[in-house]
Amino acid sequence: MFKNRPTDIPVPEIVYHDFSRKDFDRDYLIMEKLPGTVGGYNLNELGRHIGQLHGIKQEEGKFGYPW
Repeated sequence: MFKNRPTDIPVPEIVYHDFSRKDFDRDYLIMEKLPGTVGGYNLNELGRHIGQLHGIKQEEGKFGYPW
C-alpha cells in the first residue's frame, strides 16, 4: 500500500497488544520506552522527522490514511 521509503524516525517496538477486550473494554498496546525526556525536543531533529513522515506516500502518491 505504501511506497517503501526508509526513515530514521525512532519508533518503539510493540511489546504486548490485546484487542480481545477481555481484560479492559478497550484495545491497547504496550510499547517499549524510547530514550529522551518529556518535552526535551531538539527542534531541528523533530523537523527532520516530520519532513520524513510527510514524505511517506501511498502508491497513488497521496499522504495519510487510505480512506
